[in-house]
Amino acid sequence: MDALEVRLSVIVPVYNAEKYLEDCLVSILAQEFKDYEVLMIDDQSTDGSWKIMEAYEKKDPRFHAMKSSGWGVSVSRNDGLLHAKGGVVTFVDADDSLPVGTFAEAMSLLEDPSLSFVMGSALRSRGTKDELFGPSEEDLGGAPLLLYEGDGLCDFEKKTLSNGEWSGFPLNHAMTSMVWGKYYRAEVLRDHYFETELSMGEDVVFLLDVIRGMKETGGTVGVSPHVWYNYEIREGSLTGTMAAGELRKNTEKFLGVLYERYGGDDAMRPYLAERFSKQLGHLIDCNVSMQDPSISRGKKSAYLKKMLERSPWKDVLCPGCEKDLPGNAFDKGLAFCAGHGMTGAALAWAGVRQVLKK
Repeated sequence: MDALEVRLSVIVPVYNAEKYLEDCLVSILAQEFKDYEVLMIDDQSTDGSWKIMEAYEKKDPRFHAMKSSGWGVSVSRNDGLLHAKGGVVTFVDADDSLPVGTFAEAMSLLEDPSLSFVMGSALRSRGTKDELFGPSEEDLGGAPLLLYEGDGLCDFEKKTLSNGEWSGFPLNHAMTSMVWGKYYRAEVLRDHYFETELSMGEDVVFLLDVIRGMKETGGTVGVSPHVWYNYEIREGSLTGTMAAGELRKNTEKFLGVLYERYGGDDAMRPYLAERFSKQLGHLIDCNVSMQDPSISRGKKSAYLKKMLERSPWKDVLCPGCEKDLPGNAFDKGLAFCAGHGMTGAALAWAGVRQVLKK
């Protein structure tokens, strides 16, 4: 990152987003806080995205269009980090948008020098259905929540969400799932970059590394009770279009990185169990059911059993289980998580059970 010249750097990776890019950039222009730069990084788009980027660069000196140094969203984000000049950094995807007032509230919260980064919730839209992703005003009592050193990453397990699909899930899931919707002090991100070999889960790995470094320096997180991000789930998203085998391969690669970095940390066991359980449920739903919607519960259970016989799944979800897991592999996994106080993981296992019942 270069010498500081503006207060906020907005990094926008762009790939074939001509249908949505203008809405994204207009939502940035509509922000009341004006001391920012926008780094638009083109990830080898083949549509009209580059023309839109050039047009904004010409009409507003705060907007900068540049070509990615490689391929993939992680390379584009890393390029943005290398060129960012702001004292605060945020990420916005080119097909999403921001509610008015987001910059102003985030920068106001960061006037507290103890805060390392701040985050809000996202309004997640899929077609005509909207749902909240992250803490609600009810969760936070309508006021910002400050998480100090004593509320370390794993202790977020005690702070659960109350909204929609994520009801009962720990706050740490919202905190570590998406890189957008958060505003980071530039020094907190120094020497942190996205894993370019990952096709999924790169946000999670990046955020865990940032939070680990932040905790080592006694950092603090601020959580707003307001929606800071409009997240649009589009048809043809990367995860949604992966072939079944590719999804499993990429999931295992992502979780392998997590296990390699955090598997030896007992304090991270609850978080890893929750994450692995959720990903396993997703795999059963997408990797098995999508191949054969009429597949029996018995075959789903067999798939679950097979996965739990392998490392790192077994090491995280069922340590101490026999190598040849019995037919009630689900029960053993749930019992282990519940018996070790892993509330979020037990809830994730409950989600796996719902998938098995389909």
